[in-house]
Order: sequence, then structure tokens, then C-alpha cells
Amino acid sequence: MTIATDEQHIQVVLSWEDLQPQTIAAPNAGKIDNLLIQEGQHVQGGQRLIQLKTEAKTQTQTTIKSTVDQAAKAQAYQKWQQDKDLHAQGFISQAAVAKSAAAYHAASQSQSVVQHTPNITQAATSTWLQAPFNGVIRPLAISHGAQVKNGQKLFVIEPDDTQRIKILVAQDNHQELFIGQRLYLYEPKMQQALWLQISELPPITDKQYVLAYALWPQDLPKPAHFESYQAYLVTHQKPLP
Repeated sequence: MTIATDEQHIQVVLSWEDLQPQTIAAPNAGKIDNLLIQEGQHVQGGQRLIQLKTEAKTQTQTTIKSTVDQAAKAQAYQKWQQDKDLHAQGFISQAAVAKSAAAYHAASQSQSVVQHTPNITQAATSTWLQAPFNGVIRPLAISHGAQVKNGQKLFVIEPDDTQRIKILVAQDNHQELFIGQRLYLYEPKMQQALWLQISELPPITDKQYVLAYALWPQDLPKPAHFESYQAYLVTHQKPLP
């Protein structure tokens, strides 16, 4: 098999990854804001399936402050002084003066004010749940708009195959990768050459390496490992039809 001279190659490391049906559960409590799947639907690895929205959580903080109404205190003091002058002139009784004095002392006392302040303890979040691999959606236990609990089972995804090829690529090459990109394998002893293509490209989670996946043709026997294979991805090529 010949390779065009203008193609560029990315060396990769291959290994098998076993697949089993996987139960997808809610990572936290919330509301199903978007439901993009139905039971029996085939999905691609990395495809967005469900959007889970959580509301902001608030907690009321209660504080008690002691304050003195300075305006009321000044007004009571002025009234007390006026009453003392009136008493000295014989216009009011000593009891009236005592009453205004008591009012002034009462106004001088601090009063407790209770304040209730709402504090946001958890901001509203929106999370997309994605397909972990190519497969078919089986029992779908939720509907659009439903409220779900943390850890609640949402659906099961059954893989297309029991194994897939895990492709390890240096992180520097992540911009060169795309679904449908050609993967070339060559086994020198058997002189066997094979073209595959990237079927899944999950989000990047590692600072050094990028994961991609490919499926082995069902009509060919699977090798036990890929240690004897030469493998690389071809860049600057359009996906196969």
C-alpha cells in the first residue's frame, strides 16, 4: 500500500480496551434540562446526551446587632432638659421631670436588631453527560424536565463491541485529530497492512497525552496485542466517506 508523499504522520501507541455495558447515573441532584436521546438510539462516544441543571443553593445567615437611635436619644435629652427648666419655674411637677428623665435613659439603651442575609452556598451549574463509547441506549429511566437525585440511574449504554482500540497520542498533536481520521497499521512479519479510522475522540483530560479510539473490523481476527505493529495517524486528510 502506498502513502502519498504530502501526508504527515503522527506516531501512536495502541492497546486493547475492554468494554462492558455501563450504567450512567446523575453526578448530582438536579433537573433534566435537555434530553437528546431515546431508548434504542445509537450514539457516538463523546456525544452529548443529557444536560443536567442544578439550582443555586442559598442559606440564610442571621446576625444580631446592638444599636442606639441617636436621634431619639437627642430628642429625649432635649425634652428632659426642657422639663427641668419648666419645673424650676413651677410649671410642671417633679414627677413629670422624672418621667422625661426615664424616657431619656431608655432612649440611651442599645436595642438589638435582627438581620437575615441570604448567602449563596452553591452556584447554579449546568452539566452535560456524554456517551463514554459508541453504543446503544437501553432502559431510559428519565424524561425531559424530571427532577433526579444524586446517583440516580438514568440509562444504560451497551457498547457496539466488547473491545475497542485505545490510541495514545502526544498532547502536542491534539489539534491534528478528528473523527474519521485514518489510522495505518502494519505488521512486518506477516506483511499485513490495515487502514482504520478514529471512531471516538473524548474530551482531553491529560496534560501529556490525548486518547482516541478506533474499532477493529468485525470480519478480521483480532491480534492479542499491538507490540509488533507499526502504527501512525495520517494528518491533513479528510475523513473517509
